[in-house]
Amino acid sequence: MPRAYNMHKDAVLVDRLNFSLPPFVRQQWASEVSRTRWQPQIAAARKAYQNLEVASVAQGVRRAARKIISPERMEAVANEVAPLGLTLTPIAIIKSFRIVRVTVQG
Repeated sequence: MPRAYNMHKDAVLVDRLNFSLPPFVRQQWASEVSRTRWQPQIAAARKAYQNLEVASVAQGVRRAARKIISPERMEAVANEVAPLGLTLTPIAIIKSFRIVRVTVQG
């Protein structure tokens, strides 16, 4: 059976390193004009998606949603979801990033 790819004749296979990088997101813009145009729209889309995740739990569409928040925001987020009949449950604390993974559930 033929391979689905062709290996370059000088390619070298390497072993993976014994560590992995933590997850990260980085935005770069081709120009200040692009940043000014798109950054607010991307931020608004991200916020709308996060709100829909919580709303879908509140409406019973799904059982839980996962969020990543700073430890300082835990009480505020818990107070935001409480009127919807939802609770916040920490599932992981990532000290190196000072973030907490939580589930929002009904």
